[in-house]
Amino acid sequence: MTETGKVTKIEGEIITLRCKPGLACHGCSSAICSAGGREVRARNPRRIPLKAGDEAEISLSASSGFLSALKVFGIPVLSFVVFYGVAGVFSGWKESLCVLAGLSGLILAALVLFFAGRRNPALPEVLRAEQLK
Repeated sequence: MTETGKVTKIEGEIITLRCKPGLACHGCSSAICSAGGREVRARNPRRIPLKAGDEAEISLSASSGFLSALKVFGIPVLSFVVFYGVAGVFSGWKESLCVLAGLSGLILAALVLFFAGRRNPALPEVLRAEQLK
């Protein structure tokens, strides 16, 4: 996923930019899925020289997106299965207790991932920049 936008704020390695609508958005002109006008935070680990007003291209790698999806969906489902199984062993496989324990595990995992993601978000990285004169 690659987007371009205008740099609005720089805070060390973290920059904020206002995205432009993608080329496909011009044909559709629906505001539902368009990223245009939205502010996005990104990392600048390569220390590309930037200042407010510059155009920058950012990208989130496919592997990072896949790992994020795995965390968001895989870990809660796995915790559901584990909590369901543990409750089944201890309760003699009473269905209602197993389902309740499984749902509790799913919610607990989702909350842990939510708060861990807020502390250390997976941000896109700056690929290149064009200084405007």
